[in-house]
Amino acid sequence: MPIQKTKSEDNVVTYSVLDREISNSDFLGDPDLYRDILPQPFRRIDKILQTLLEEAWTKIEKNENERKIEQNKHRAQVFNTSTILDLPNVNCICLSSDDYNDYVFAGSMGFIYAIDSGNLQTIDKFDLSKIETDTSTNITKIYSSQLKSSVYLIVSITDSGFLFMHIFMKEKFYFVQSLSQESDTERKFLYKKCQITKNSDYIAVFIEMKSNLSDCLIEIHKCPKELWFQSLESIEHKRDESEVGNEPAPLAKPNLLCKIKPPANQFRFQSSNHQNLNQVLKQAEHSQDIIGTGLNSIFNKTFIDLKCQLAEKCFALKLTEESMNQINGNRNFDFTGNKVKADFIFLPSNKLIWSGNTDLNDNVTSIAVCWNNSNQICLYPLGRVSKELESKCECILPFSAQISHFQTSKCNNLLAVSLKDNNIVVFDLNMGIERTCVHIADSEIIRQVHFMPKSVPSSSFLIENSVVFKIESELVCLTNLGNLYSIDCGLNSKKIPRHLFKPQLANKDDKLTFVKPIYCYPNLLMAISETNKLYLFGMDKSQLLCELDQSELTVELDNINLDFSLKCHNLFLNGKLNENGRLINHCVKSVGNLDGYFNMMAPIMADCLPINAHLDDRVKILLKNKSDEHQERRNRLKNVWNELSELRNYSKHNH
Repeated sequence: MPIQKTKSEDNVVTYSVLDREISNSDFLGDPDLYRDILPQPFRRIDKILQTLLEEAWTKIEKNENERKIEQNKHRAQVFNTSTILDLPNVNCICLSSDDYNDYVFAGSMGFIYAIDSGNLQTIDKFDLSKIETDTSTNITKIYSSQLKSSVYLIVSITDSGFLFMHIFMKEKFYFVQSLSQESDTERKFLYKKCQITKNSDYIAVFIEMKSNLSDCLIEIHKCPKELWFQSLESIEHKRDESEVGNEPAPLAKPNLLCKIKPPANQFRFQSSNHQNLNQVLKQAEHSQDIIGTGLNSIFNKTFIDLKCQLAEKCFALKLTEESMNQINGNRNFDFTGNKVKADFIFLPSNKLIWSGNTDLNDNVTSIAVCWNNSNQICLYPLGRVSKELESKCECILPFSAQISHFQTSKCNNLLAVSLKDNNIVVFDLNMGIERTCVHIADSEIIRQVHFMPKSVPSSSFLIENSVVFKIESELVCLTNLGNLYSIDCGLNSKKIPRHLFKPQLANKDDKLTFVKPIYCYPNLLMAISETNKLYLFGMDKSQLLCELDQSELTVELDNINLDFSLKCHNLFLNGKLNENGRLINHCVKSVGNLDGYFNMMAPIMADCLPINAHLDDRVKILLKNKSDEHQERRNRLKNVWNELSELRNYSKHNH
């Protein structure tokens, strides 16, 4: 029996529609002007061709409109301001932490350079092969801090996990004794990260053991500044007396103040003490907690917890067949899931950890540590240490999700924490309260957060007969989609982020991947796109001001070294040119459309006074804010009443 197929009515004109069109036509028209209606299937073919023509014309109009929009889009003007410095194999850079960033310190293969940030001349270089010959001297990280005027402490870390310290004074490097006197073969640990306080009082280093990745700690050393200054004066005195001799002896090494270890059982399997994956697998397969065989087996809670933890770690690592074969072939293979990471930053005296000495406005009293991007920040005091030189956690700041980034403002008053659930929490350390909490769209991932400087303090911090609090009250957030957000961190701020910038670059597929504020200039941001283009971004106009030509320099997006020096307004960027590490300089002062931004400058000294906000000050601030709100409300009501009164008098006059 034949099967009748139903005809599709999409885009096909039926007979009833044609009859309706004929009946509705103007019968009074000239018959000679009418065309005969085509028979089927020509009517259907004509309708299909007409539909294709309309779709093609619509697409042409859409492309033309997009082309016009793209032509009218704001494009950053390209300026050729680059100069490549003649330094071989530069891996990392940092600026001196003085007011105008007088020097640039660069680390390369076996050398440390000191460069004048104004005339770009190499002042001095130190050959690391003179003091270390049995280990790699390829410097990958470098840090600096100011000891006093024109004296700087330089800390560098090599790819082999070795740490060097130098003091730069009067255009010359002086070597400081290493924290560890062991050779490379004798050392059982590696230096991975470093943090130096503002006045070079303390140095914190993150240490990782070679044998077991989960064994790690943070060591905090106190710098013998007075002893260093005495030794440097003695060296300078001998030099003035023309006593030419051998190289000066190394300066005294910093003293170990305390050690900080990660919390127990946080990075191990909670149901066992094994830190080796092979041992955990063996315990899971040959556990005594299994009763019965096959489908009749019964598991207790301990075994189920162990299996769940093992599955979560293996899923997080996405172990391949090759890595599993490596694990099975090496019984001493260490489980990389137990590798411990730590992010830490020094904090001054605050409401959470109090210091009795209130005379100093920058006295460091604690260190904040986030272990393995957990959901809490641990605060360790530096003044309370056990006999084993171990500092215990005194305060914990819990959060709703894992921490991706956290950063303090330049004046160390505010602590910004970005979470993996796209929440950003800003905490006031001085007052001990939460400033604000905002949420970014779930479709994005937070990449960076930065505090922006302010030229004028917020009015909410102006207290009569008291001290003006100079606090950065604006936070900038960059997401993985290239979107840039601004967050107000004031006490009475709205908990809604302001969208500053969308990815509207010259290349549609390009987007911002890295931003960094230029401190002391409140409306300028340095930005790098995914295609290695360098921009300057204006926050007041929410647009890219200019593009700086990089002379085919390739930037490693995972390790970006970008800094701005106030001296002569030079921008320094480290990258690769023909597979060699190079340092490039941009003279931003020659860019004409940035004069208005350089004329507006925030205070260089961003220290906050007082460093500890007492309870009375907190009450005054809250009362002042409330009174300002009521006064503003009264002014609005008064203006509305005056408008109504004027309208009533006008209507009476007309009547």
